[in-house]
Amino acid sequence: MLGIIVFLVYADTLFLKYKSREIGVFLSLGIDRRSVQKIITKEFTVLFQLAALLGLFLSVPLAYLCWSLLNVFLRTQETAFTIGWMGLAVSLVFAIVSWLILRTVNRKYIQTVDILKILKSSDENEKAKDGSTFRLFMGCMFVPTGIVAFFTLQNIGGVLCTFLAFIGLALAVWGVYLLIIQLASIGDILKRFRAQAYYKNIVFYNLLKQKIRQYTRSIFVATLLIIFTIFGIGFIAAGFIDGYNVALNEPYDYTICTTADKGEMTEERIYRIAEDSNAEITEIVRIDSLLLGVESTYKDGSTDWSSRVVISQSNFNHISGQNIVVPEGSYTLYYDSSMQYKKNAFCGDNSLFYNPTTQDETYLIKMSRYALIGFLTHAHSFRRF
Repeated sequence: MLGIIVFLVYADTLFLKYKSREIGVFLSLGIDRRSVQKIITKEFTVLFQLAALLGLFLSVPLAYLCWSLLNVFLRTQETAFTIGWMGLAVSLVFAIVSWLILRTVNRKYIQTVDILKILKSSDENEKAKDGSTFRLFMGCMFVPTGIVAFFTLQNIGGVLCTFLAFIGLALAVWGVYLLIIQLASIGDILKRFRAQAYYKNIVFYNLLKQKIRQYTRSIFVATLLIIFTIFGIGFIAAGFIDGYNVALNEPYDYTICTTADKGEMTEERIYRIAEDSNAEITEIVRIDSLLLGVESTYKDGSTDWSSRVVISQSNFNHISGQNIVVPEGSYTLYYDSSMQYKKNAFCGDNSLFYNPTTQDETYLIKMSRYALIGFLTHAHSFRRF
């Protein structure tokens, strides 16, 4: 959305530049600025509404085309195409917000524009400062530093870290702008250190300076759009491929959880749910589990109570296809081997378990941990006691 707004603001400046002579004629004829604003805003609004409606209309077949293309390479039972009303509603709200932003930009432009400046605006180049080795170095530093800060702080979470993350993103964008400006003056920088190389290609460096200074904003906007597009595609593709790998590698696709007080979840009911959802069931495995409280002790000496799903040795072996043995009076921790940090999370030789049903407390000896990939589904979880 940020990339689209940047593009729209730039495209709007082209619209204003295209209408600048017309605006200048209106103002030179003595028409007050408020009336000129109404004329330009009305024309702009009609164009924007037609473009927004056309975009919303074309978004459905374009989305279906993209989805169909993905399904050529990645296809599972869950890749059914649907269009949600919420998505269309968000697009409509975004279009309205964009229109308000551009409308404000246009009104401010007409309020402050100089007639003489309008008449000669088509001949002006965008100004850029002379080349600076320091600014070139700063641009090279800002881009990677801002990107790393954005992703690192965003993963930490929290209001402050999220705010600082977007400051990092703004820093990266500023770094891109600095680099573009310094590309225009790369000849000036080269002239200071290697004059012979500069004079050998003096025509090239001067043409580069002239064209980049003439189209600095265009190049900057195009660069941002390319960056946003690459990152957007990367994020979408990464999530899609990750979900596809989960569907292929995990032995079970769905977990249906129920509690003892809600009655038995029968196979007939599961097949009926699958039929209503247009899903094919290849295997059903039933497992009984207890949700117990456990006092966990960590390496730093801290303790806390949390819920722990506990199943029997026979159930574990049946679902996993393994043959592990857990001695009586003991337990073993299972963890996904792709999450190595869980391996050494807890310490101590035993743990205190609490059964909220019988209200009993029991100490069990902790045996060695057991690692297995894809024991249950990726989304399997119990939220409370």
